[in-house]
Amino acid sequence: MKGTASMINLPKLAARLQAAGLINKSFLECTREEIEKLIEAIFSCPDLDEVPVTGWAKPIIYETEDGRRGLSIPFAAHPKYRWWTPAGQDVEATLIELGAPYEVARLHYRELTAEDWANKLKP
Repeated sequence: MKGTASMINLPKLAARLQAAGLINKSFLECTREEIEKLIEAIFSCPDLDEVPVTGWAKPIIYETEDGRRGLSIPFAAHPKYRWWTPAGQDVEATLIELGAPYEVARLHYRELTAEDWANKLKP
């Protein structure tokens, strides 16, 4: 957790929490909307200038023991891969960059056809 905390711009996070009215408030007293603001504030405050000591983690296509595959974007991935932040690229761009197989892309885009995906992967 130490590495994760150092990747957060704490002054920016504090400012966002204060703006959302979440400073000096018990988590149990928060409404669902306030908790969503809290989560958004945390995930939108990466310190873009601070590279983890081990370098940026890479997004990967993983495979489980039973053969299922999926996309994993580590929290320590470069901010461009963090689709959940305003500065992050969308999942499709990451899947294309990784050359993800159709079965993985379809997990994120249900209406996607194999032909459409193959066309997106073409250079």
